[in-house]
Amino acid sequence: MQNSKKNHYLCSALQMANNMKTRALLVILLMTICFIVKAADGTTTYNGTLSDIQMNDKTFPALPDKTFTLTLSSADKGVIDGEVGRIGKMPGTLHFTIPVTLAHDGTLKAAKGIEAGKMTMSIGLTRKLVTEGFSGSVRDGQLHFVLHVTSSMLGITMADATLTFDGELK
Repeated sequence: MQNSKKNHYLCSALQMANNMKTRALLVILLMTICFIVKAADGTTTYNGTLSDIQMNDKTFPALPDKTFTLTLSSADKGVIDGEVGRIGKMPGTLHFTIPVTLAHDGTLKAAKGIEAGKMTMSIGLTRKLVTEGFSGSVRDGQLHFVLHVTSSMLGITMADATLTFDGELK
């Protein structure tokens, strides 16, 4: 009789432990889902360095302390935004607004030939920046991308630029 009582208490204890494990796993799962949903609907900011800067066949030194944001409008679509001041003799500021797609593995892509921002010149004129190439990724709190853009005026290419950004989540 005592063995059956012990078995009953042991079974009850095991059931309670399993229920607690299940509850703990459910709480962890819910927290993970909330984090993913928040990240998918939000803006993340990355601080880092622009490097491998080439403009019109000239190479420029790396620029530290640059900030870019990635804003996701859905689980697989978003925009990278950032601003870069004057580089070399460039007559203005670059304002990047790059529409991107995000793959499940963190790979970022942008279509060729789309508007990727604008260059605002010191005299007030603006020129559209158009993608010629883009590749990137966002993983483990790191944003990396390589961007090639051109700018034209009246159908004539006025600027050709390539740059790399490597940043960490702020």
